[in-house]
Amino acid sequence: MNALALVMGNNEYPLQQHKLANAVNDANSISDKLARLGFDVIQSNNCDRAEFFRVASEFASRLSGYEIGLFYFSGHGLQIEGIILPEFKTRELVNNFRNLTISNEKTDTQKIRSSLQSQGCS
Repeated sequence: MNALALVMGNNEYPLQQHKLANAVNDANSISDKLARLGFDVIQSNNCDRAEFFRVASEFASRLSGYEIGLFYFSGHGLQIEGIILPEFKTRELVNNFRNLTISNEKTDTQKIRSSLQSQGCS
């Protein structure tokens, strides 16, 4: 199978009440299953903002060599105007979404979406 998956799971968040018990377990289970199905899997767990966008950029750049692309994220997050963002500081992200402070991050996630759409994925 000519397929690439990006699988991410985040249990760890700055506030104790936001921490999750099963997001990483879910991501690990999905990664294992996808690998058994023949996917090449890029996985990152409990990543910070910089790591999230580094791995997302790697996925976007590698995706053109594959027939199938899959992105799976388990954890707190949000989607604004079709852009998926993990929750690191949700209020900060929402307040700054249209500002240049996250424009590079927005661009990186748009690359993933564009790469998927250019290959007929939605």
